[in-house]
Amino acid sequence: MATYSLSGSGIQALSSGLGGLAIVVTTPAVRVGQGRANPPNFFDLGLLRVITAQGAYPAIAIDATNQFIPLPANYTSLGYALLGGAEIDVIEWVGDNPWLGPPGPTGPAGAAGSTGAAGSTGATGATGAAGAAGATGATGATGATGATGPSGASVITDTTLGSPAATIDFSSIPATYTHLRFEFKLRGDQAVTNLNWRWRINADTGAHYTGNYIQGKSSTASSSPTTGATSEFMSVIPGASDTSTNEFSIGTLQFFFYHDSSWKGWEAHFGQPRGAVATAHQHQVWSGVWEQTAAIASISFYLDGGGNFDTGSRIRLIGIA
Repeated sequence: MATYSLSGSGIQALSSGLGGLAIVVTTPAVRVGQGRANPPNFFDLGLLRVITAQGAYPAIAIDATNQFIPLPANYTSLGYALLGGAEIDVIEWVGDNPWLGPPGPTGPAGAAGSTGAAGSTGATGATGAAGAAGATGATGATGATGATGPSGASVITDTTLGSPAATIDFSSIPATYTHLRFEFKLRGDQAVTNLNWRWRINADTGAHYTGNYIQGKSSTASSSPTTGATSEFMSVIPGASDTSTNEFSIGTLQFFFYHDSSWKGWEAHFGQPRGAVATAHQHQVWSGVWEQTAAIASISFYLDGGGNFDTGSRIRLIGIA
């Protein structure tokens, strides 16, 4: 069975089929009182509650370094509130529950029930073998042409830099699609290993950009929010001091329902090569909102802190029906 290391307060789901829980105090509270019991009993370590589908049992004080709690038959989880920095291990125990007595004797057989109602009519038997095929009938008239289906994804603009540029801009974006997707291949020309970049919608410099990302680098995960920003920060791309001029960061940025009357939600997926993030590949997933109701008609991409996107950087704008 499982062992749970707990601190603070919360509710811990429990495995089924348990007889009880062994409680081990691994870190006592900063301030803990001690009584005269043997082994000693403690005060102000914390409280536990056994929770069932019908409600919670009365609170149980943690008053010993090693403590056993029997479980009722209908338990589901354990509530806990640990005080003063205390920490405990909860060890699931499989065995006879001391709260349950031995099974009682089998009761006498009940009286025979009345005869049930007649069953329903049985299923129809299998279909007989098919007869011989008849002669082929005449070909019918051609039906009317069906309605034209919706269009799929279409490339609106595809920009590849032939020389360094401070911004990559998209303007006069048509409002004839449902969603927008930008596809990236980027690096900068500054003499650094890596640098960040940003984008801004409709030249809006108000505090209308909110987002969050979660990233994985090597075996480490992290996240970071942005709230009330005047543009949206994006991820690391390699600079001119990167280990290879052939390394680019790649990814996608999508805006959903970009010309309706609600705030504009977006999500992005971005991957950085190992040279740009200290020899470990990194992947980030972003999501956020541009807190404006206007249709997206233009967007500008630029580097955080100045500088240029390097030659060969590419952004492709795709409209999605």
